[in-house]
Amino acid sequence: MTCKAQAQVLDQKLSALFLLPLSSSLGPSHLERVSAFMAKHPPAGVIFMQGTLPLQAQAIERLEELSKGLPSAPLLYCQDAEFGLGMRLKDVPPLPKAPLLGKLSDEELLLAGLELGRECRLGGIHLNFAPVVDIYNNSANLLMQNRCYGSDPEAVARAGVLMVRGMQQAGVMACAKHFPGHGDTAVDSHHDLPLLDHSLERLKTVEWVPFRALIAAGVEAVMVGHLACLAIDPSGRPSSLSKPVIDLLREELGFAGLVVTDALNMGALENHFTPEEIAVQAFEAGADLLLYTTFSDEDQMRRLYEETIPRALEGLKQALLSGRIQETALDEKLVRIAAIKTKI
Repeated sequence: MTCKAQAQVLDQKLSALFLLPLSSSLGPSHLERVSAFMAKHPPAGVIFMQGTLPLQAQAIERLEELSKGLPSAPLLYCQDAEFGLGMRLKDVPPLPKAPLLGKLSDEELLLAGLELGRECRLGGIHLNFAPVVDIYNNSANLLMQNRCYGSDPEAVARAGVLMVRGMQQAGVMACAKHFPGHGDTAVDSHHDLPLLDHSLERLKTVEWVPFRALIAAGVEAVMVGHLACLAIDPSGRPSSLSKPVIDLLREELGFAGLVVTDALNMGALENHFTPEEIAVQAFEAGADLLLYTTFSDEDQMRRLYEETIPRALEGLKQALLSGRIQETALDEKLVRIAAIKTKI
């Protein structure tokens, strides 16, 4: 194999860690921009942002055609549909939000999870970034007040498990978020880095109760949030970039599935690190899928595809060439991603 061919294979392996955002509401030109980028840098999959159900279906049809020639095929189609596709698609009515669902009976919750899964399947989604199993115990946390099942860890665990089972019965994979627990924070991680300042004993008996339950129930993915948890990582490093945090998730909580970052272009990270360093540190920490999102803003999308993600890819490539990160670790991540794709 020539040096050029080896470099191309390396680029393709690195790009297969990425989940790329696509807003069908931005129209054909945006879809072609994403398609052109994917043809050069084949990703693990796509996270669908704003749009409509017909436009999302058209985008999936186009991506399916493209993916036939991609080494990372099949593509993994994801969405942040905590209360249904209506959270993202303007022509779909939203389903009930978590605070109401947390009050339902076991049977009703299972049916709610089944309905959520069926709706995701209708939208072509394989992996739903739900449920949120953070414990809502901080009234100053406006980010989470309508996204959490409640303030009691056991009740949140019950609701989360039943929602996961319902989605799984509908043929949709679920993702527990935001580890190690985003409920008792007061800063919106879209804008800056929150602090979760609790002891390990408190985390074990409150924040991690639902995560343990969902891992035992076979949840396929866990999303690690952008928050500093000093009891695990005294350096104050964001959990999404923290090896001690992800090691704990793997070793103490026994999670063997797919670790997904929260969006790596959120303010909690971008305010403090370069795109190159964010991607490399997420890799070093143990994340498998590197997620990037934005909303229906053409300029944000342009910057993401022309600047942020190319810089992240280049940062990973240079880290690999310098020996900072190892190809064996890359291969381990790709094996876990491939395992998830067998469930599509």
